[in-house]
Amino acid sequence: MRATATHARKKQEHLDKIIAYACTKPHITNDEIEKLLHVSDATTSRCTKILVARGILRKEGRGRGAHYTVLQTM
Repeated sequence: MRATATHARKKQEHLDKIIAYACTKPHITNDEIEKLLHVSDATTSRCTKILVARGILRKEGRGRGAHYTVLQTM
């Protein structure tokens, strides 16, 4: 039970850091997020998918040219 709570807390910390960082720039990329959080590309993709689904970020472009912009802040 404790591991699940720790995992959820860590995920929320990642999401909060991405939102705060995204609010300071016109757009952000997966590479920037990887460097910010010191995580893998897969983790970055999972986090951005969550934020897009919540309507906080909007994905623009495809493939290596993809980037994200903030739609709303929490």
